Amino acid sequence: MQYQGAQTAALFEQLSLRITSFERSQEQIADRLGARITAVQENQDRLADRLMQQIAAVLENQDRLAGQLGARITSLERGSAAGIAAAGNDPALSGGELGARITEIDEDVAALAAGVNRRLGRIEDKLGLPPPEEAPG
Repeated sequence: MQYQGAQTAALFEQLSLRITSFERSQEQIADRLGARITAVQENQDRLADRLMQQIAAVLENQDRLAGQLGARITSLERGSAAGIAAAGNDPALSGGELGARITEIDEDVAALAAGVNRRLGRIEDKLGLPPPEEAPG
């Protein structure tokens, strides 16, 4: 009986040592996983910062393009208004010539707008943004 008690005590001691070893291993694994998770989160933060910087540059370009488009449209509108005023004062210009010039200006504006829309669409595609809603018209 005494022998069995000693054997049982030895088994409990071995079991206790193994449990302690297992717990330490789990703690080490948890520490390593925690460090890896922290590294992944830091990497995601860096990537998010870079993405935000790229988006800011794209938005800046979009603003610049919109300003250029607005200036070009304003210039074309002024040219059209000046042409209409000149045609009104010049009896040599016929209504057909004036209409052709206005049509040409309208086509220039449409081509310019289409080009800008294509460029903005490519920028949106690169960023993975959804297309803007169609304007009612």
